[in-house]
Amino acid sequence: MKATALTTALLAALFTQAGAFSLDLTGLGLAGTPVSQATPMIIAVAGYGNVRFTMYPGETGVVGTAYTDDSIEIAPSETIVVDFLGDPVKDVVFDFIGVSSGEGVAPNDVNPNQSTVTLVAFTPSANGAGLEEVRFVLVPEPGAAALGLLGLFGLLRRRR
Repeated sequence: MKATALTTALLAALFTQAGAFSLDLTGLGLAGTPVSQATPMIIAVAGYGNVRFTMYPGETGVVGTAYTDDSIEIAPSETIVVDFLGDPVKDVVFDFIGVSSGEGVAPNDVNPNQSTVTLVAFTPSANGAGLEEVRFVLVPEPGAAALGLLGLFGLLRRRR
């Protein structure tokens, strides 16, 4: 019975981490790349698909080094839009740099699609900010979860 519990715990850990992704702009060699609605920046995330970065109409950001090695720099009151073009995602975390004490970067438009985030927009306050990293998790497909439970049930039943 102890072996079954250990196997179950290991399988749960595998399924939990299987769909986690991190997109770190540092070191991608994108410094100087403009980001706007007319010139979106699309980055391929291995194992996931594409993530698109754009700005609201009339606004332009740039991948620069003012805050860190590489981040999408946006001025106060500008908005960066992040679209996840692959499978639906959840638990999205944005890491900004250059945000001083008392300042903040807050979402001003979140478009949920069946409990998944498909578009997130941020507007910095005070002196601006740089978007450095995006982390997210895939929404598990119901079929994959059902198949995993079926396999787990088979393992438990075989032990008896």
